[in-house]
Amino acid sequence: MLQLNFKIRNMKHIFYILFILFQLNNIYSQKKYGKAYYSISVEPVDQKEKLENKNQLVDNLISSMEKNIENIKVYLNFSSTESISYIETPLEKTPYEESIFKMLSLVLRTGNQFYVSYDDKTIIFLKESLGEEFLINKKVIDPKQDGWLFLNEKKEINGFLCYKAIRDFEFIRKGIKTIRKQIVWYAPEIPFRFGPRDFIGFPGLVLKLIDGKITYTLRNIKLSKTLEKIEKPTKGKKVSEEEYEKILQESSVYYKRN
Repeated sequence: MLQLNFKIRNMKHIFYILFILFQLNNIYSQKKYGKAYYSISVEPVDQKEKLENKNQLVDNLISSMEKNIENIKVYLNFSSTESISYIETPLEKTPYEESIFKMLSLVLRTGNQFYVSYDDKTIIFLKESLGEEFLINKKVIDPKQDGWLFLNEKKEINGFLCYKAIRDFEFIRKGIKTIRKQIVWYAPEIPFRFGPRDFIGFPGLVLKLIDGKITYTLRNIKLSKTLEKIEKPTKGKKVSEEEYEKILQESSVYYKRN
């Protein structure tokens, strides 16, 4: 009899949890749009590296970047089918501060804007480089087909239960194959497949992203029934990732020769 009562209480507990999850899903499904704000942090430059650096100008530049990083804010506007991720910096900046923020943009790999459309299955990355604006186009790829491993590891971030996905991202830097560890924490109870930059396609909004030494953490999110305008970037030279890399390589060869 005691065992039967225990089973009944246990089943009631399970049904209660399922009811809460259903209610949460119902609430979020009614709210089709949202805006999220992320802060960025970077692992500080090792003191040994600073001591080994003989260039005072570079040392001052690194220190300035470390001090200004807390002023970088990343916003994400999203609907069920598209999103735009962008950085917001202070409107009034001295020429020196402007140069610092541009370099931070390069170091943090944020660029100016990341636009994602699931309808077109396209990502558009707006980036300023070589004194010109480029619209770098690439296709949306399912994370499972892009090297991501989904784990059952979970933790709470900002009150939301999140799950972990990891991958080793391979890329070529100065002709050398390099690997960067990437970690994503996503929240299935917020059923939007977006996140900072082009970290998308996960079964829930990305609340935390660790990309090498760079970490994006959700600070605030607002869901609503009304859309804050998501504008597709149109100003700039349209190129593919391969074409953009070729432009960079050709420009570096040109500068070396001259």
